[in-house]
Amino acid sequence: MRKPHSFWIVLTVSFLVLLGLAMAGWWYLDKSLERKLQTFIQSHPGLSIEYSEIRTSALKRQIVLVQPRIVYGDDIEVQAGQAVFRGLNLEGGLPLRMSFQAVDMELTRFFPSAGLIKDIALSGSSLSGINAALQYEYDPETLILEIQNVSVESPDLGLFCSTLGISNLNFKYIMSVDNPFLLAAAVLGLRIDFFQAGYEDRGMMTRLDEFRTIRGVHGRKNDQQFHTEILGVFLEKNEDHPLRLFIQGQLPLTVILAPPGPVPLSAVLASESAGAAHELLGLQISNHEPEFCNQSW
Repeated sequence: MRKPHSFWIVLTVSFLVLLGLAMAGWWYLDKSLERKLQTFIQSHPGLSIEYSEIRTSALKRQIVLVQPRIVYGDDIEVQAGQAVFRGLNLEGGLPLRMSFQAVDMELTRFFPSAGLIKDIALSGSSLSGINAALQYEYDPETLILEIQNVSVESPDLGLFCSTLGISNLNFKYIMSVDNPFLLAAAVLGLRIDFFQAGYEDRGMMTRLDEFRTIRGVHGRKNDQQFHTEILGVFLEKNEDHPLRLFIQGQLPLTVILAPPGPVPLSAVLASESAGAAHELLGLQISNHEPEFCNQSW
């Protein structure tokens, strides 16, 4: 016996209604991602992000900015071919969790040293075609910040990456304090849980050293004096010290802080000597390649 036509009509209408609701929900989730990004930007008065196109994906919790231009204050300006935000989690405008990638990035201005950026460019290293990634998570209840990955890479600049764990970090307090003395006190209360960083040079430091030598601003004699006075505590008279081999031999460098427990920054600064600070932090320096780099571009 054939089912009445009314049944198929009801079924079809119900399907179309459910499909419409699903599409509306999908559209709402996509738009909510865009609103999150705008909330993040508006929560930081010094931050400006411009782009030619924005694409959102609710399924991937992803925001893609095409040809973004990111400006922060008067010191930082970064342009890129594409920037991707994933898993952006905001609380009161504060990004508690985020994964960020930038492809084909160009450093126009970058704090803290405009002079260094200029010297790197004039020495022949390109400040374009740079790929970068950042992934972190912050818990406002435990005041723990864990940076799972920071990495920057380009054919000219080499490869840098790092991971970091800090506790007793009150983001809201630090960002709201205008008094420099209170801010300094808050920073001194930070505790270092772990840290590792590595850099694999691809000729940038050689080009920079040769450029400064030719220009005469930092001759080799001055460079040697700098190495002796500033880095002497590390280099001492050890010809095979990893820092010496990094500076003079262009070998890769890896630095690890592995304290037995969280170490307050104030305790490090109050150490009797550099050696005591190194022991407190569990400092390890080697010429190993940074194999822990998590490149995801």
